[in-house]
Amino acid sequence: MLLFLIHLGIIDRLFGKKKEKEVPVPTGVSLTFDEVPAWMEAGSRGIFSELQPQIQQMYGEIQEVLEDLRESRARLEDANIIEDAPKRMAKAGDSNKGNLLRNLDILLEKVAVPEDPGISGTYRFHQEGLSIMGTFFENTARSQQYVKAFFPAEYNDVMGNLSKLNAMFNELQRIHGDVKDKLNVYENLPETIASIGQILEDMGDRRKAIGNYGDRCDHLESDLVDQRSRLDDVLSSKEFAEAQQLEDSVGSLEKDLSEIDATIRAQFTPLSKAFARMQKQDESGRYRMSGASRSVLDALLADPSSAMDHNVSAFLLEVKGRVADGTLGLKDKKKEKTLEHIDKLQDSGDLVSLREQRGAYLSEIEQVSQQLQKLAIYDEKTSLERSISHCQKMLGTGKQDQVSEKDILDTLAEEYDRAVVDLASDLSNVFDRKVRIVE
Repeated sequence: MLLFLIHLGIIDRLFGKKKEKEVPVPTGVSLTFDEVPAWMEAGSRGIFSELQPQIQQMYGEIQEVLEDLRESRARLEDANIIEDAPKRMAKAGDSNKGNLLRNLDILLEKVAVPEDPGISGTYRFHQEGLSIMGTFFENTARSQQYVKAFFPAEYNDVMGNLSKLNAMFNELQRIHGDVKDKLNVYENLPETIASIGQILEDMGDRRKAIGNYGDRCDHLESDLVDQRSRLDDVLSSKEFAEAQQLEDSVGSLEKDLSEIDATIRAQFTPLSKAFARMQKQDESGRYRMSGASRSVLDALLADPSSAMDHNVSAFLLEVKGRVADGTLGLKDKKKEKTLEHIDKLQDSGDLVSLREQRGAYLSEIEQVSQQLQKLAIYDEKTSLERSISHCQKMLGTGKQDQVSEKDILDTLAEEYDRAVVDLASDLSNVFDRKVRIVE
């Protein structure tokens, strides 16, 4: 709408209307951006109007030349080729005359003299006219030679009128040449104003987004206060104290279980070399173990405490036999110590005791954990903690987005400041007044 107002409302007044009355104007003016279009419309009357009589006269002369060109075109069309011309050459002459006539028709159709003698229309008419004539000469360069040779009088008549037309276009260029720069600036003002308007619209969007993020952050902060208060109530409740005791019990039992597991691992550490040899020989195919033995060995190598669910005693007898018959290739001293440790494990009953203790701890941990899971307060605590964590994350994101929007707004504000300074400068140059854009 802004571009439409400026192009239709202002350019007509700026270039196309007769100046009604000279009105003295002050040397400077301060405008808000919203006031600029109306001020331009009001101040545009009379600018460049002194050129309109010259332009109107030139338009009349151009119309006369175009009429003369139509007549010379008709004479060329009716002209006959010289009688003694060779048939082949005559055919070429007529063909090239036809090409020149077709291009003349295009030129005459496209060169339309504007009704309005406004300077902006004159500038476009001049540019388009020279372009049309350039295309004509480019398309008929070869044909002109034939037409000139076989229809010399008619050719000179046409070219004479084209030369006059070209001279008149050059005269139009001279007329608007002195104000060309000012005209170019003025014609770019609508685009400049629209661009600044878009910047202001974008700034409004950014301010709205900043406000929305601010409201959202305020809401999240309020939710955080409420949820933290509810969590404090949960943590200070009798039911939670009971849950805490159960959690402490689970922690204590898990610590005892960890100590049992460490003791179990220590029991099998002296046998690690024998285990490694058995695994290597099994993988290489040198000595294949049964599936049951392989399962026990894998468990002992990965986590000895998990092997308590297997028949470890039977496996140790197998290991003892392999060590004793030398198939594992242990040196005598290592072999002796390994056999002694296997006997100790088998005779002491330590593994049985450790397995029983470990089973008892696992059973008790399971029982206490089930009691803990039955307490609703524990679930409520977990839910509130998750909600608080999510709320904090959303709040952090919202604040980051708000900062990003503020950065964009600052950048747009800088663009706006530079743009209105440039706009004021352009307005000052076009209207010969000191213009200042204010808030």
